[in-house]
Amino acid sequence: MKKALTLLLLLGFLTLTGGLASAEELDTPPLYDPNNPPEAAVEEPPLPEEAPAPVEPPLVTAQRKAIVALFCRINRNLGAEKAERYADHVLDAGRLFGVDPLVVASILVRESRVNASAKNRSNIGLMQVNWKAHEKNLPRAFPEIRNVKDLFDPRNNILAGAWIFSCYLRSSGGDLAKSLKKYVGGNSGYVEKVLSAYRTLRNDLATLAASAAAP
Repeated sequence: MKKALTLLLLLGFLTLTGGLASAEELDTPPLYDPNNPPEAAVEEPPLPEEAPAPVEPPLVTAQRKAIVALFCRINRNLGAEKAERYADHVLDAGRLFGVDPLVVASILVRESRVNASAKNRSNIGLMQVNWKAHEKNLPRAFPEIRNVKDLFDPRNNILAGAWIFSCYLRSSGGDLAKSLKKYVGGNSGYVEKVLSAYRTLRNDLATLAASAAAP
């Protein structure tokens, strides 16, 4: 009888203990709250692959080479790196203002002999831009150019000179000789020197183009 009673008490204790454990588990806050769900892990999209650099047209490559070679011949102290940089500015100017970059380069070599520090009265820099004549219009066209000092920057100077020449070219109906006379102020000897440099560049360009096309 005692054994049966002890067994019953033991079973009751175990049942009660199991029930308390279940109650404690129910009171435990859930790891996931449906009203406040955790932030979803969003996989970051893969970084886009870098687009390949645009292929430069062969003509532009040949123009750059011809201009660099001319710059280095005219100014032997210039250095290839600086000549390349100036040539890039010339090509940009030709594209921006719709003029032949070979003409821009020809004006540059005859005006300053590729010397960015050149100054003759009010004529400044590589393209010998006449600040006195254009000081009102240049700042309107180029926010970067506010004074004479800004014109000594090679890029500013080349863009300004090419822009001025493009205006003369339009007003001359596309006549190269007339527009060059306006740029320099009517000196026919100067015009012939620029045209001579231009012919040299065109011949150099034709040679480079022929070499590139050869098998």
